[in-house]
Amino acid sequence: MIITAEELLQRYKKGERRFKRVELRGADFSGANMSGVILHQAYLEGAIFRDSDLSGADLAEACLNNADLCRANLSNIDLLEASLCNADLRRTFFSGAGLILTDLSGANLSGANLMGAEINACWLNNANLSYAFPEQCCY
Repeated sequence: MIITAEELLQRYKKGERRFKRVELRGADFSGANMSGVILHQAYLEGAIFRDSDLSGADLAEACLNNADLCRANLSNIDLLEASLCNADLRRTFFSGAGLILTDLSGANLSGANLMGAEINACWLNNANLSYAFPEQCCY
């Protein structure tokens, strides 16, 4: 299903949360509050979620390649089998996030807070983890 970012946000504000398999390539959600949104299997390549709140969201099996999630709140998010290749995840907050079988190849996680995140069987080839805070991750 192809919809616009504006339409999704309007429907979200009216209480709708399920947007499974939507296509929003390059959509701009900068600063949006989308906590608890269900974007399971969504196609979000190149989407912009800079400074957004996606806490508690379901993005399992979503494509977020080349997406900008800089400074986003991804606490308690489900990213099971999601693809975030070459995504900008600088200074992103991942507390309680599920990163299981997630492809983070080439992603920039510089300064990301990974404390309390569950990271299991992820691809991190060429990922930038400089200044990330993984001290209490569950590997």
